[in-house]
Parts: sequence; structure tokens; C-alpha cells
Amino acid sequence: MNARLAACVGGVAAVMTCAIASMAGDIMVRNSATNDAPDMEARLAEWLADCGVETPTYLVDFEAGFTDMQNVSGVAGLFPGGLIITDTSTANLAEIRTGSSFGGSRPYGVYALKHNEKPYLELEFPGGVDGFSLSDIDHTGTTVIVQHSDGTTSTFTLDGTEGSYWSGEFIGVWRNDRPPIVRVRMDASGDGTWGIDNVQWVGLCLADFNADGFVNGLDYDGFAELFEMGDIAADINGDTFVNGLDYDVFAGAFEAGC
Repeated sequence: MNARLAACVGGVAAVMTCAIASMAGDIMVRNSATNDAPDMEARLAEWLADCGVETPTYLVDFEAGFTDMQNVSGVAGLFPGGLIITDTSTANLAEIRTGSSFGGSRPYGVYALKHNEKPYLELEFPGGVDGFSLSDIDHTGTTVIVQHSDGTTSTFTLDGTEGSYWSGEFIGVWRNDRPPIVRVRMDASGDGTWGIDNVQWVGLCLADFNADGFVNGLDYDGFAELFEMGDIAADINGDTFVNGLDYDVFAGAFEAGC
């Protein structure tokens, strides 16, 4: 069972705690203040707890299958889960780089993604996600615009990274009780170049059909009603048909708690 959901079925006190957390209304942001490993590990642990999981669904560290100076902007099929990374500026350049290519800073491994700091470096998550995280490298200040599946947005600003060399700092976002996150736009306009590394995200909980952060009878009733109508919203497995396969997938997820 999803850890956050499990915590919400442990008695009245637990339910009250989870309900209060859900009422916060906006996204939750975890941003390390430094590039020190303990600080970043602590923020990572907090983000995973926010999302209610022990590990992310996907991780992209840009290490395997890429080459130096490869442009990945707008290219479909490169990343798991349907992720598409795009430079929406006129340069259309989101470039895999190695060495000290990020204002003198370096990737965590061999490669990271370099950008020109012009609006926007965009991450698109088809189908939506519960949360995402990444390490931002050598930036002087970034505005992050999170777009939800209902078209609304959440916006926040990151402080500049400290020091040099490996200057990446952890940033993690959980959607809280907002609709699923479908797109992230980052505007790091500043000193010329910056980068991101270790992009991670948490897929949606299929059993939380009404996306309220809980798995209960409301989700089952909501799915069953749309399933009986043959509504495309009941196409859980994404094959463009509403049939017994969708019912089996949803029932399995519901029984598992996510």
C-alpha cells in the first residue's frame, strides 16, 4: 500500500492528521539549502514521504545511452514514462553535456542536461504524476511553473545554488491535493548556462480515482459509474477502450491500496 495512504487508515488520529495535511491546498516544495550530501538526502527523504512512496517510479540520470552534445529537445521516446524534455526558446537546444560545461560546475556522474537559461526548459509528463524531483546545477535563480491537469498552475522560485564544481542542489515537488502534475516549466534566466540532473518522478496512484489523496469507496463508486457508462475516463490501461481489462486493473490497484 502507498505509505501515505497507509498512514491514513491507522485510526482516528491518523485520519485527522492526513486530512489536515491534505487541506494545505497547494503543492509541497522541498529544496535543499546547500549541496552538502546530508542536506540533500534529508530533503529527498522528505519528498518521498510527501509522495507516500519508498522509491520513485522513474529516474533519469542521463548516464546510459547518451552522448556528449546530444540535443534531446522535444524528442519523444528517449525517456521512460513518456517524459519529454523541451527547450521552448528559439534555440531549441536541451543538450547532454559532460565535464565542466555548466558554468564551471559538473554533472554528478558523467552526463547532465545543459540549458541556455532562456524561457523555458520544460518537462512534460503525459498522463500526469504525483510528484517530481531533480538536481539543479549552477543557476542564479529559477522560477518554476507547475501546470496541473485541470490547467491551473503553481509557481515558486528557487534560490541560486551555492559554490561551484558539483553545485547541484535537490528540489522535490509533491502535488498535495492539487490535480496531477502534467508539465513543469523552468525559467533560469541569468548568467548564461545551467543544468539539471537526476530527474525523478512518482506515477499516479491508479486506485485514487478521484485524486483526493485517499483510496476509499468514493474512488470505487466513481470508477464503477463511469465504467458502466463506457466513459473514456474509465480507460485505466490507456488502450483507448473501456472493457474488462480496465476493471481488472482498477480492482487490482484498489485492493492493493494504490
